Amino acid sequence: MDSGLLRALRHVQITSAPGWIADYPAGSNFYDAVFSCKTAVVGTGWYCNPQVERAAAEAHRTRVSDPAKASSLWTEVDCLITDDAPVVALGNATSTTLISTRVGNYQSSSMVGPLLSQMWVR
Repeated sequence: MDSGLLRALRHVQITSAPGWIADYPAGSNFYDAVFSCKTAVVGTGWYCNPQVERAAAEAHRTRVSDPAKASSLWTEVDCLITDDAPVVALGNATSTTLISTRVGNYQSSSMVGPLLSQMWVR
């Protein structure tokens, strides 16, 4: 992107951006793609908070050696971002699956929905 356009975009105060859907269950999923200073985009108004950045960097460093600490740090990151309110959620999609009484062993994953390979039908 050309530097003149980037300077102009940094003055944007509000915009509409597409939603983000977690593609794997980790605290870093939303942060890295949407809220990190390294990936700041127009959709979050060029949001960059150094305090949040430090907490996220520590969470990344400790995710293998101390998963409980990393989880606690991602909670802190979430709270800091929520307090800053750089985005406003306009919706939270939920899904519903209707099944017949003939269906057995119904299982669902929060990531992919109904696990068709696990079901059977009488």
